[in-house]
Amino acid sequence: MVGVMTYVLSALSLVFHLFLLLPLSSANIIKNGTIGFSWLWQCQCTFSKPFQPEESLIYWQSKALIVAHVYAKGKEEFKYQHQLFKNRTKIFPDQLSSGNFSLVIESLMLKDDKTAFEVIFINSTSDQPEKLCQVTLHVSAPFHEPKIEINQDEKIATCSTKGGYPKPEVTWRSGDLLEGHERTLELHETTITNETDDTYSIRSTVNITGLLKVTCTVYNPTSHQTLSATTDMTPSPPTPVFAVVCFSLSVAAALIILYCINRRCNQTNGKVSENSPPSPEDPTDSNMSGGNVHEGSVSQTGTRAVIFRSTRKSDGSVDSETNNLSTADTDAEQEKQEQSVSVKILDETNTPESDKDK
Repeated sequence: MVGVMTYVLSALSLVFHLFLLLPLSSANIIKNGTIGFSWLWQCQCTFSKPFQPEESLIYWQSKALIVAHVYAKGKEEFKYQHQLFKNRTKIFPDQLSSGNFSLVIESLMLKDDKTAFEVIFINSTSDQPEKLCQVTLHVSAPFHEPKIEINQDEKIATCSTKGGYPKPEVTWRSGDLLEGHERTLELHETTITNETDDTYSIRSTVNITGLLKVTCTVYNPTSHQTLSATTDMTPSPPTPVFAVVCFSLSVAAALIILYCINRRCNQTNGKVSENSPPSPEDPTDSNMSGGNVHEGSVSQTGTRAVIFRSTRKSDGSVDSETNNLSTADTDAEQEKQEQSVSVKILDETNTPESDKDK
């Protein structure tokens, strides 16, 4: 008989301890957290009897029997803590006696999303455990700023973003040519892709025929984050500063072209003047007393010279010739001719009268 009673008491004790780990009611309060940040699960308890740490048991657990933290008989107990919460939880032991049963969960993960938590408190003097602070945690990840790309050939606008959680709500607004005010665009295609890190990437397209501008809005239902991007598809007129700069550059280019044309014309005229053949001067007779030789002028161009020589023949006709000589040759020839003329003059002076009569 005693053995049977011992067995019954042991079975009841086992059922009682299992009952502590089961959820006692559904969670009605939703709390939000952000991935990578800490979340404070606030829980304040009012005692009907004085709190006795050595005789108390406190469980912070989920509906799926996942134990996040344990306080037993005056100290924290990590033996029953689930691996998912290892080194991620913290309580305030010195405030438990005042009823502060709050728990801090650090570095929230997407795996924590939609977890229903509750606190199980049992005092050795009470006959039944108390259920406290039931909440459901929703975890979110912020999306990147959306970007809009316009394809004028296909007349579509594409809005894209990524890195967020959970699935967002995407809407389009526009201003059109007919109505002249913004309206919501119902006909658009949105593709939501679940990435390897459990975040979502978004790609949404809409037809832009006849539209002046479009606005893409991405809304996160958990964090209530709203992100928007707007693109104006009407070409903007050039600013006055831009017009002045363009005009100045055009004037400067025209002046440079005119200067180059003028300079090229001057260079062409100079080359023609330098390369043209020299015009011979009219020979001038030198009336030597009784002489038969008349020397002409010398014209020099560069390093070349032209000598015009005329010789009176015995019958009274004049024979002329033109020689092209270098400057040095011209000087030597001129000096030689002067000496020859002088000799001839002397010869005529010294000719006896008898010879002249002949």
